Amino acid sequence: MNEDDLDPRDRALRDLLRRAARDEAPPAAVRARAVALAARAPDARAASQAAQRAGDVTQQAARLLRRIVAVALLPGGAPAPFAPALGVRGSTARGQQWLYRAADCEIDLRATPGDDERWSIAGQLFGDLSAQRIVLDGPGGSRSANLGPTREFGFAGLPAGSYSLAVQAGDVEVVVPKIELGATS
Repeated sequence: MNEDDLDPRDRALRDLLRRAARDEAPPAAVRARAVALAARAPDARAASQAAQRAGDVTQQAARLLRRIVAVALLPGGAPAPFAPALGVRGSTARGQQWLYRAADCEIDLRATPGDDERWSIAGQLFGDLSAQRIVLDGPGGSRSANLGPTREFGFAGLPAGSYSLAVQAGDVEVVVPKIELGATS
């Protein structure tokens, strides 16, 4: 078969195969471009870590955006001469009471001292917030309680000190930032 009888595409294919067989280096322009691209490409591990950090920051921001701080309607630590809220049983005149409002709910809190210098908090959630869980943070760590059928909750055996309370309702968290047990206002 004569060289002139070959189709131009076949000639190109033959030439490519011959160059591959000789393992020729790529042209200088191709090598330079490959080196430049490799120098600009970040390390895969570093890129993965940066993406993870960005995801963590985004999740934290989303969580913080949904956090609502409750506003006191009744001065913090007021004496508790008020009638008990519906569903809260056995209220006594000694102790402290707080009433907070946030979003579509109100939180009634009552704290009573025990004989052993420990406190109990009883509360009730009113309004349209579909909460299921209450978390109390303070001296000794964190405690949680589920809401009862009348949206009541309680914590017992608490030492005097500063506490915060969070009402968790899906992607919303209503926070009462400071509850002082044992303080007189």
